[in-house]
Amino acid sequence: MSPASPARSSTSCVPTAGAPCSTPPARETRPYAPPSRPARRSPTAPEDVLVTTGSQQALTLVATALLEPGDTVLVEEPAYLSAIQCFQLAGARLVAVPSDADGPDVEQLISLIQSEKPKLFYLVPTFQNPTGRTLSAARREAIARSAGQHGVWIVEDDPYTELRYDGAPIPPIAAHPAAADRTILLGSFSKIVAPGLRLGCSAPPPGCAPP
Repeated sequence: MSPASPARSSTSCVPTAGAPCSTPPARETRPYAPPSRPARRSPTAPEDVLVTTGSQQALTLVATALLEPGDTVLVEEPAYLSAIQCFQLAGARLVAVPSDADGPDVEQLISLIQSEKPKLFYLVPTFQNPTGRTLSAARREAIARSAGQHGVWIVEDDPYTELRYDGAPIPPIAAHPAAADRTILLGSFSKIVAPGLRLGCSAPPPGCAPP
C-alpha cells in the first residue's frame, strides 16, 4: 500500500461535525456493554469512554493522537477501506499482515512487528469487514500477547459484536490482560440502532481518555 503525504492537519477522513462529547451526563446515558455480554474491558469506567460522532470520528481521533507522518501501521489483509483511507490521510505507511481463514497469522504479525517497528495494529476481530470472519479466542489471546511483548498499540474496531445470532460472543482483545494497557476499543451504535444515528465511542486504556 502506498503512503499518502498530506499535511498533518488533513487527518480527518470524513466530515466529523461536532466535538467529541465527554461530559458525565452523556457518558452515563450509554451502557457500553449490555449485561448479557462479557465485559469489554475489566473494568471500563464512564470516565474512560469518549463519546464520538460515529466510530469513524473515533478512528480519526486515534490516528491524530498516535500517528505522525511516516509512521507504520499494520492492518489485516484485506482491511476495512475507510480505515485504510483514514491512516493514509494521516501520512502513515500501511503494511498488511498475511491472514488465513481464522484471521491475521500471528507468526507473520510478530515478524512484521520486529522488522517494520509499527506504531499500531488495526483490526476488526468480530465479523470483519470485508471478509466477515471472526477471530477465535485463542487467536485474540495470541495477538494480545504479541502486542504486549513488543509494545505495539492495538486499535480494535468492534461495531458488529451485537449482530451475532448464533453462538456465544467472544471477549474482545481489550479484555486480555496482556494488552489491556495498549488496546483502544472502538464501538458504534449505527449498526445496532439506526444507520443515521452517528453515535460511537472509543474506550482507551484506563486513564488515557481526556478529562
